Amino acid sequence: MSNSLSYLINLLDRRRNALWSDELRDVLRSPELAASRISAQHCTVQFALSQARRRLESSQRLRKTTFGLESLISDLGQLKEEDPLDYYVISTSQYLGTCYVAADRLVGCEFVAKTGTETKPGLWVDGKRIS
Repeated sequence: MSNSLSYLINLLDRRRNALWSDELRDVLRSPELAASRISAQHCTVQFALSQARRRLESSQRLRKTTFGLESLISDLGQLKEEDPLDYYVISTSQYLGTCYVAADRLVGCEFVAKTGTETKPGLWVDGKRIS
């Protein structure tokens, strides 16, 4: 398990339970998680809030299953827009999302279910494989 993944699990364990805590715990403990690819990146609260709002709007329009988005928007709204955040992009076969951390505190997360796409090897046209 990578240091970043262990760090996120530790922060989740220290955070008060949120509606999305169990779902995030399941994602972070997924055996398929590519832990070696999880590393901290940096942004401001303003950027994270803008991204979360766009993701929420897009997810609602496309009727995608999400968790953590509304709570994240609310919690980010309590912080100063210029405050720095660390964020971690996480992907499994079921979910794509981001965890946000401020001053060693898990602020929240935003995850969207991966649905509606399928990858098949080869060239396909109108549902038929072209040799």
